[in-house]
Amino acid sequence: MSLGKSINNSVWFSLVFALLTVFACKDEPDSGRDPAENGDGDGDGDGDASEEPESCDDLDCGDNATCRMTDEPECVCERGFTLEDGDCVDINECDEGMDACDENASCTNTEGDYECMCDEGFEGDGLVCTAVAECDPEEEDCEVSECPAGQIVDEETEACRCDLSGYWAVRQDITFTVPAQELGGEVFIAESVTKTSLWELFRWDYDGSVIKVQKKGCGADTFPKVESPLYGETYSAGVPFETFDKIDLQDGADIELPADKAVPDSTFATPTEAAVLGIKLDDPLEDRWPATTDDVDDDDWVDTDMDGQPGITFWSAEPACEWEETAEDPKENVCYTPVEQEEIQEGGAPVIQVTARAVCVSVGTRIIAHQEVELDACSRMVGELINEATQARVQGCIQADERHWGEPISCDANTWRSLPDRGLRLCTDEQVLGLDEQDQTQYTTGTFEAVKLGGLSEDDVDCEAVRTRLPAIERD
Repeated sequence: MSLGKSINNSVWFSLVFALLTVFACKDEPDSGRDPAENGDGDGDGDGDASEEPESCDDLDCGDNATCRMTDEPECVCERGFTLEDGDCVDINECDEGMDACDENASCTNTEGDYECMCDEGFEGDGLVCTAVAECDPEEEDCEVSECPAGQIVDEETEACRCDLSGYWAVRQDITFTVPAQELGGEVFIAESVTKTSLWELFRWDYDGSVIKVQKKGCGADTFPKVESPLYGETYSAGVPFETFDKIDLQDGADIELPADKAVPDSTFATPTEAAVLGIKLDDPLEDRWPATTDDVDDDDWVDTDMDGQPGITFWSAEPACEWEETAEDPKENVCYTPVEQEEIQEGGAPVIQVTARAVCVSVGTRIIAHQEVELDACSRMVGELINEATQARVQGCIQADERHWGEPISCDANTWRSLPDRGLRLCTDEQVLGLDEQDQTQYTTGTFEAVKLGGLSEDDVDCEAVRTRLPAIERD
């Protein structure tokens, strides 16, 4: 007997969310909500959910929050602020180690942001500081730049502009809300909020007119969790760092940016583009997304993470389920995702018993999004992430019976290759279709910060450098 659709819904939300490490996103157009309804999310709680506001004109978001209209108006904290006790309060990036100031610079917190200033004897924008060259400007071999630090003379306009070419570290700060789900009139999945940091690596080649883009995801600092008060369990899955570390940079959409916009305090939007993993599309942005996994030809599946299994594989968090007795705190009772159940009689009453759980799930995904960018300095950008669609198809999964539910199981090539030897087996077609049919509605908001790691000549820039330069946010 396959597990009912309502059981798997929110677990699948968790799986889809982890893919945002590739292209972080905001709400889908059909998933707008007012976080003030229950005090969760990024609103300040001033809105009256009972009035069901229809536009941002009807919603008071209070200080340090703005209203954004999707399907419904919603309040979100502005960049540099976080929700605490219903209010959007300033994040002290300097104290929390979130700043990207150069090691030869000091950090000063400001309302909603921070400032970097090079130490005495160094010059630059505070994000990149170099020792002051001491020489006589009248000497022939003394070079004095005509432009501010970090800027160059544009060949076409002969004006100063930022040198944007190089490798960039990107940290995306995401709040992800899983909506509650019911099973037989009882809450199976409780609404929960996960805050996480996601990383990307960009390579930009800018000629003063167009930015040629390459990019890749670099992972997340936590796997999002969803809780089941009905079973006293928590479900969690994601993609580990090592998967992203071995994936190459992929071509992104070109960004048209005239030289006069490549200066501090300017703003621009990146073009809408599609990040696709696990499935081959002729036109990643315009092609119709397969309606079900059965609509994907075998030849169109791509082994993105090179583990021998088509698609990109999600790994479940290390299990800590207590099978004999429900844990007092479900958050500490992390279990593999249920995929099969049976009804048994216990004390004369019917009881649903899980008989199989998925430990690895392979999927294909497409995320369509763009970014609203503020060029804060020549080596720092900030802004918002705007998602336009999130889509996924399940290719397959590995299931385990109760003997293996307490064992940490990796989802690498060796596991996919040697299932019988490990006492594991592939999911049935029915189980795969059950996961594939799940609703992908999700409530997420996000901002980003990007800092320049080095020029195009750098040959040792990797995801580890990204995660080191822009560490995850300190969270309670």
